[in-house]
Amino acid sequence: MSWQNIVSNLLSGFLGAVVGVIGLRSVQRRAQAEARRAAGRAVLAEMFTNADRALSARSTLVLHEFTDFAWQQQMPMVAHLLTWHDLKILVNTYDSAARAFENAKDVMNQGEREASTAVSEDREFGRITSWFTDVANEWIAAMRILRSTVLDRTEQRQLDEDIKRLEGQINPS
Repeated sequence: MSWQNIVSNLLSGFLGAVVGVIGLRSVQRRAQAEARRAAGRAVLAEMFTNADRALSARSTLVLHEFTDFAWQQQMPMVAHLLTWHDLKILVNTYDSAARAFENAKDVMNQGEREASTAVSEDREFGRITSWFTDVANEWIAAMRILRSTVLDRTEQRQLDEDIKRLEGQINPS
């Protein structure tokens, strides 16, 4: 074997290794992008459930804790999808919902302990329904942030219809 064949084989092997590494990184980037998108979809589905819970609590005054399992598990992946401003909105939405739930629970427990008048009960229930209306609107705004980032066009249209239904419950015509 001549030195030219050896150099040619080495260059060929090196070039093959470089192409392989580039291909592997491309596959990894694609897989990471899909994992982030899937994480965002899970959080989006959880947000929809939470918006529905807020509207249920608003109309029935039966409190159900808002879920945050997907958010807690997927936040690092979702954070890669969003700008700082949009990420803050999502974090604040989860925080607002948790505070509204705790505040409503405290007000309702306090009302059970005290002999309240019907007027004060109506005022307190009005505050609670207002909190859950605000929370539902925040969930809707947060869903709109993730919508185009994680859903294809068909799914975006479906979510838009679902959001219209939620908004119809907030502001019945």
